[in-house]
Amino acid sequence: MGGGTNPSDSKWMDPLLGLAWASSGGPSLQIGTAVLVAPLRHPVLLAKQVSTLDVLTGGRVILGLGGGWMKEEAAVLNTSFETVAADCRK
Repeated sequence: MGGGTNPSDSKWMDPLLGLAWASSGGPSLQIGTAVLVAPLRHPVLLAKQVSTLDVLTGGRVILGLGGGWMKEEAAVLNTSFETVAADCRK
C-alpha cells in the first residue's frame, strides 16, 4: 500500500466478512487479520462481530488490532492524526 492513494475501484473488502467466508475452507484453518484499524469501527460492534466470528469458527480467530498510521484514516474519523496516535499510546 505504501502510503499512496488507491484507485476508487480497488477491491477493498471488509476483513471480518472475508474471514467468515475463509473459515469455511476447512475446520482446522486458523483465520485472522494482520492489522485491523480499530478506530474506524465502533468498539462495541467490533467486539460483537469478532466474538461472534470466534464462536462460529470454534475459536479459530486471531485478531490483530492497530490504531492506524495514515492521516487520511484520522480524517475519516473527523479527528486529528495526533489525537488518534495519542489514544493508541494509552
